[in-house]
Amino acid sequence: MKWGKGRFAETAVRSVILLLLFQMVFAGVIYATPITQTEKEKKKSQDRLDSVNQEIDTIQKNKDFATQQVSELEDKLTALLVTIQVLEEELEEKKVSLRAAEKAYDRAASDERDQYDAMKKRIRYVYEKGEPDYLDILLKSNSLSDALCENEYFRQLYEYDQNMILRYKEVRYHAEELKNRLEEEKAEMEVMEQEYLAEKKELQQTVSAKKAEISDFNEKLDKAKTDAALYAEDVRKQTEKLRIMRVEERERLKQQARNNGNRSGNGTFSGSQFNNSPAKGNTGKQIVKSTGGTAEGRAIADFALQFVGNPYVWGGTSLTNGADCSGFAQSVYKHFGISIPRTSAEQSQYGQKVAFDDLQPGDLVFYAGHVAISIGDGRIVHASSAKEGIKISDDVTYRTILGIRRPRG
Repeated sequence: MKWGKGRFAETAVRSVILLLLFQMVFAGVIYATPITQTEKEKKKSQDRLDSVNQEIDTIQKNKDFATQQVSELEDKLTALLVTIQVLEEELEEKKVSLRAAEKAYDRAASDERDQYDAMKKRIRYVYEKGEPDYLDILLKSNSLSDALCENEYFRQLYEYDQNMILRYKEVRYHAEELKNRLEEEKAEMEVMEQEYLAEKKELQQTVSAKKAEISDFNEKLDKAKTDAALYAEDVRKQTEKLRIMRVEERERLKQQARNNGNRSGNGTFSGSQFNNSPAKGNTGKQIVKSTGGTAEGRAIADFALQFVGNPYVWGGTSLTNGADCSGFAQSVYKHFGISIPRTSAEQSQYGQKVAFDDLQPGDLVFYAGHVAISIGDGRIVHASSAKEGIKISDDVTYRTILGIRRPRG
């Protein structure tokens, strides 16, 4: 069956149209996919970076706590070592005193025995000779006075022996009492020494374990910081990649709009939504409005936009006569009764931390040494430089973003 030329041509035209439509749709998908994919990758890297930074904070806190514990344990160990040293010195002194007391006891006991033995010998001598009576003493004595003296001598000698024995017993008793007390104190100190030595060993083991724990924290910190550096580099590269892709996207849309304008025959094109050059009002300033976010955030951004074109003055805070980047942000927020710090460094730590995906009009966007106010649609208003003053920038990622804060409810 043969087709006619007309039908063949009609079929060919339809095929070409379908192919063009397919290419247009396919081209749109292909174009949109890299940006979406990069945004997903950036978010994933940012989530990993946030997670590892949180891990670093946790590890650092645990390390600081363990370090404090080690310091406290070492102070306790030092005090214990001093106590042990004093105890050992006292114990050595106690041993010396105990040896002296033992010698005194032995000497008193020996003297007591010697005195007792001497008394026994004298008593035995008298017993063996027979106890003299007064008649014998008188007969053997030259006179009465001699007899009385001899009898008195025996009595005094006996009393002397008794007194000496009692004295030596008392000395021995006190020496024994001292020796027993010293032995008890020595035993008590030896027990204390053993307890202190056991506590010392336990403390040393605990300190060693804590130091090993700190060493482990250091290894974990090093690894986490290495991971954080890698994720931060990924975020930086992806941010730069997104910036370039968004610039290319705007250029593509501008060119597409121009082509559509040319095809419509009017030969004109208004690129206000892409190049921030909207129609001017009676004041001669650009009329730009913020988009998205909350009413409060848009109110802050729209108020800031009123001062586009005003001068940049380093150290200034005047919205009309001139302000630097942080002075501009501070004065804008002050208009709404919100007090924020003066410098960009201080402002970067103030208010609620915001993820890039949640960036809204009115949020503060921080760069190295600079701050801007988001107005939505990926744009910012900021006091840029003495040359450009307060202006609008199309791309919030024109520099590496270090943080985003929302100093409001």
